Amino acid sequence: MIRRILFLMLWLGAALAARADLDPALVKGLASDDSEIRMGAIQKLGQTASPEAARLLKAVAEDNGYVAGKTVYFMEGEKAFNAVTGKEIDPAPDSGEGITINNRLRAELASALAALRLFDQDRTVRLAAAKELQAGTGPELAPLLNKALAQEKEADVRKLLSLAYAQATLTSPDVAVRLAAVKALGEAADPAIRNLLAPRM
Repeated sequence: MIRRILFLMLWLGAALAARADLDPALVKGLASDDSEIRMGAIQKLGQTASPEAARLLKAVAEDNGYVAGKTVYFMEGEKAFNAVTGKEIDPAPDSGEGITINNRLRAELASALAALRLFDQDRTVRLAAAKELQAGTGPELAPLLNKALAQEKEADVRKLLSLAYAQATLTSPDVAVRLAAVKALGEAADPAIRNLLAPRM
């Protein structure tokens, strides 16, 4: 009996740990009137490498993010979900205000979502995400790209990730990291990527 109770406790603990709530402050930041705060929230949520963050950011990118009072939520079809916990809100709020996204924030969302897809189990999804990030990455994605590189096994995906990481660390305060980035970009086959070094020559 004791063994069974312990097993159930461990099982419940694993089930609860499998789904972590998002940071309420970051979720609130998504609905801020200040676009810089929203930008920061998108970047930090993207750095979590969590499926919960990907689900929320995808909804916001598709104009399905809302605020009702102090509650931020998103819609999937006819159902509403709390943006922090991911739990369904029933009944769905009927007076929510949509989270507006300008072009700059939309581009940031696309970049964050591409980075989050680097952790997908499907190699083709990871490869497509790595290709998408070749269009340009900022320093805020460097930790996430480094994490993705550490666990990526496929050579073609690793090659693209290395170039994305080099772009993200080109302005690193660490001289050794900057030199490694310059070397990687300088050896890139794509002229557009090599041209990133032009302002530094």
